[in-house]
Amino acid sequence: MAGESKTSKRRLAARDRWLDALELRKRGWTFERIADELGYAGPGGAYQAVMKALKATFREPVEEMRRLESARLDEMQEKISVNVGPGKDDGLPVVDRVLRIMDRRAKLLGLDMPSEQKIEVTQKGPLVIVRKSKEVEDEPLER
Repeated sequence: MAGESKTSKRRLAARDRWLDALELRKRGWTFERIADELGYAGPGGAYQAVMKALKATFREPVEEMRRLESARLDEMQEKISVNVGPGKDDGLPVVDRVLRIMDRRAKLLGLDMPSEQKIEVTQKGPLVIVRKSKEVEDEPLER
């Protein structure tokens, strides 16, 4: 494709196929399955296509992946939440699973505030610093 216009039919078709591969990967498809679906020779070709698509669309992949993962967590929570409530036999294990999903979402989205910690250190005796280098054996330094 070198020397070919960036808007040639062939280049645009290749870019569309890369983006299709990326979309399938975001859905959780394996590279082997993507290769079969899109006609790549093997998983390596599908992997290369996904990497090219990521490079071409690298503007906001982290935020997109956060949205995708958040949507997946929402879907999981919705599906298992129907098993929680009065008269349900398996309530506690399902509640535990929902709490784990909520914890994962909080970590993903940075919802948990770091807890304030107070650290107090008392030093007894000399402070010993060990210097490691290739030329010098470990020699303790006192201060």
